[in-house]
Amino acid sequence: MKKLTRSVMVMTLPILLPIGVYAESSHVHLADHAPLMLAAKSDDAKQELAAAVSKAARTFKVTVGPKTPAHMFFGKGKEIGFSVDGEESKELVLTRGVTYAFDVDTDIQHDFYLTTDEIGRGAGTVTDGVLGQFTFKGKVAFTPNQQTPGRMFYQCRNHMNMGGLMHVVSEGEKVTLEHKPGSASAVARPAEVSEADVKQKIAYAKMLTMSQSAKRVADSGHAEARAMMEQAKADLAASESALKGGNNSAAMESAMKAIDDANAAVGLVPKEGGDGVDHRIRYAELLGNLRNYKESYLQQYERKTKSKRSDSSSDLDPKTIQKMEDDAIALSTDGKYKEAADTLEKAQSMVTSALSQAFQGEAVVYDQKFKTPAEEYQFEVARYKGFADLVPLALEQKQPAENVVQLINTFVEKGKKIAGEAAGYAKKGDYETAIIGMQEATNQMQRALMTAGVR
Repeated sequence: MKKLTRSVMVMTLPILLPIGVYAESSHVHLADHAPLMLAAKSDDAKQELAAAVSKAARTFKVTVGPKTPAHMFFGKGKEIGFSVDGEESKELVLTRGVTYAFDVDTDIQHDFYLTTDEIGRGAGTVTDGVLGQFTFKGKVAFTPNQQTPGRMFYQCRNHMNMGGLMHVVSEGEKVTLEHKPGSASAVARPAEVSEADVKQKIAYAKMLTMSQSAKRVADSGHAEARAMMEQAKADLAASESALKGGNNSAAMESAMKAIDDANAAVGLVPKEGGDGVDHRIRYAELLGNLRNYKESYLQQYERKTKSKRSDSSSDLDPKTIQKMEDDAIALSTDGKYKEAADTLEKAQSMVTSALSQAFQGEAVVYDQKFKTPAEEYQFEVARYKGFADLVPLALEQKQPAENVVQLINTFVEKGKKIAGEAAGYAKKGDYETAIIGMQEATNQMQRALMTAGVR
């Protein structure tokens, strides 16, 4: 049987790292902007998200795992799916005007987002009242309003039917549950407050009232600030008392008031000659970021080592980064959060630089020999999926402007449509047309990546 040979030049893809500042051109060379690679989101956006999460009346924990028949979309789309608070595709009832938080910890290819589309995969995005979505590891805040659709979904931006159903209703309004057998209806009430949610807020309030910033307020001559901090401590005590008495709602209200008062007090007494940065929070964020980057670098390092394409002496030794991480943890244990954060920042800079260099100018040519047109078609399908899987990662880490995201989505949707048409030709046995179609679908995904700033 005749073998079909095709040489495929794979698009050069530098590692997808966050850029804090965007030039007019959407194509950014990472090596030219190394100092800017550390900021994934603007400070304002981070602060807005953090403020919303701190005021959330309820936090949902989102994870991922294999679907079972209990999942709403079992047998549809991706074979794995989202769980909320340990329940597969948990059906949620949210009240308008109430802020909710989602603590997302899924997988690098499974970005959580809110949508009106049952399938998901990037379509029908809901943005009004939503902060921080399109993340696989982080916090998302959602405050539905009167314009929010009453029936929507939480889904994966990159795969089909992984999430679940959400109802958005006004307080006191009845809603029919669709997924769970035997659950005919539910009534929207003020958001349920769990003991875990209250304890989380109390812990945060304690941290604020016992921080160096709180000590600065106590030592200051600012009477109003000192009074507000004392009020915060009183609110905290009231919260703990209410929690012991089983009144979670009252406990949550007092804890949130304590947080607001403590933050307001600190704001009235800025740190003289200091940067005003809470280095404990900075340390925690940098530790999480470093571990994500370290994982990516280890994969790249191992790949190059196995292929014997790299002189190990010229690469950053993973042991060096691990030692810096261990040193930072030791410093934090001693309460030296600034030194710990500085160490992590240096380590992160080294890893991101190494990743950029590893991919800079890299191009790979695969000489593929196919026994049949069907085999060649499957190869093109795999190429298409490979590029499609990179798009959500690029959006998460590049954080392009909204108008750029819209253009990227245009390429993605066009690629999906062409891929679907190509699959139709393949089912009919017309592999020649199907191959050409799938190649064009891949081109659309490449355009999307280039628009996001990946070259």
